[in-house]
Amino acid sequence: MEVVGVVAAIPGLIEIVQGLTTAAELSSIKDKLQSSKITKDPVRFFQKAIFLTTSIEKTLKESLTRLTQAKTSLTLILAHNHDRQARELLEVSYSDLRLKLRALLRPSNHSFIPRKVDQTCEWVWSHAVFIPWVSKSPSLATNHLDRILCLYGIKGCGKSVLVKSIAERLKDGGEVALHFSFWAGSETQRKLLDLLRTILWQLLSHLPDVQVQQLSTPLVTEPSLNEHNVLDVIHKALRLIQSDIYCIIDGIDESTDNWTSRRDRCLQAVFALVEQHPKIHLLVSGRESTMRTLLKESPPIIEVTESLIQHDMRRFISVELQDALTIQNAEVEELVRTTLEAKSQIMFLWATLVFKELRRCYSIPEIKKTLSQVPRDLDREYCRLFQHLMDRTGGTLTKPSVSMKRAHRILSTILACAEPLTAQELCYAYAAQENMSGNIEDDLIAVEGITECCGDFLRVTEGRYHLVHTSAADFLTRSAEEWQDEDSGIEYFRVDPGDAQESIY
Repeated sequence: MEVVGVVAAIPGLIEIVQGLTTAAELSSIKDKLQSSKITKDPVRFFQKAIFLTTSIEKTLKESLTRLTQAKTSLTLILAHNHDRQARELLEVSYSDLRLKLRALLRPSNHSFIPRKVDQTCEWVWSHAVFIPWVSKSPSLATNHLDRILCLYGIKGCGKSVLVKSIAERLKDGGEVALHFSFWAGSETQRKLLDLLRTILWQLLSHLPDVQVQQLSTPLVTEPSLNEHNVLDVIHKALRLIQSDIYCIIDGIDESTDNWTSRRDRCLQAVFALVEQHPKIHLLVSGRESTMRTLLKESPPIIEVTESLIQHDMRRFISVELQDALTIQNAEVEELVRTTLEAKSQIMFLWATLVFKELRRCYSIPEIKKTLSQVPRDLDREYCRLFQHLMDRTGGTLTKPSVSMKRAHRILSTILACAEPLTAQELCYAYAAQENMSGNIEDDLIAVEGITECCGDFLRVTEGRYHLVHTSAADFLTRSAEEWQDEDSGIEYFRVDPGDAQESIY
């Protein structure tokens, strides 16, 4: 069917080419005019100039007419092709319709967020602010702000894991729970339209086939999806659902859109959902700095603090300890436990990074040395890990080791790519930058080469490599001025986003 559409477009393309060929005619007229000289008979010269000018005007009008006709033809061709695709989409079976709608909406997933450790994240269900938000049955008289819950905390405190667990528990309980997480690791999960596409797809899963088909018609007949038409269908779908609806939006600090202005389309869209649909409960999570406009509205608020997640941290450390140490020694295990509980505060990510390093310790002195060196701050831990890589491989700022060079290249590549890469893609991307003129197979590295040099900073989700956390990207891409003090010793690893983009494209 696609071939037929291409063939149908050929006549219109020919007309465009024909319209452009008049450029040669215009050039010919210009040459004639320039070749004429003002002689002793200037009247004859100007008569000829007027004649040629009239010819130019006629030629231009003909060219404009041809181009206008070609534009009209192409518009009709595109419209016909879109109508055909829309008819085909609406004529398929209900099961095929849902498959095609999934391909059209391209909903995002949240597999990049780790699952919670068993027996954690339970505290929120008994929290005094969370209980009324999750349990009340809204009515038209209810203040819509009471149905907006803001959850925030510092980087690495487990907000996304907590929010994901809330969504999963609501779904397991039979509730209509819509969940979207912005993610700096993928360009398909950073904009308002990505959020709307995903929410709509999740809403459609709660509607019968007939209603899905009815709602799909305006979408598939539009030339393209945009925030306006997708949001319009979302509003229509919400009116068809009678039960309470929990809409959970995570990580707004990782969105490329503006969430700090009440007049911007992002906050306008989510406020409209809550204001117009009294059965919606909205939860928004992120860092406090990106939620200041929402917080000014005085909705219910939960700040993730040490007192709230102290039990979760102890549980997390206990589970990790089961297989983190290469040496089974009760005294050492207790030392690790007490040290991490004392230093971790509320940063699960910090504890994860420390456990990665402990897994590389093969003696009690090595374990004790690692524990004595770990700082409390997440950025200081990133700095220490890079410094450790330099020490371990014998590299310096002026004479970087092979592992340092490889780590910088790999991290730059991951930061520059719009989507996470498979191991093979990452190895080839690395080789292509190392060998710009010869055979790139000569510079292919083994997968172990990735983890050896920068495994502490990476996570693998569904076979694709991405940074362990957005804070790692923030740390690496800071301006040069911000590396002059504590981090000057590891400045080799700084990544300039512009240079990184240029190196791979």
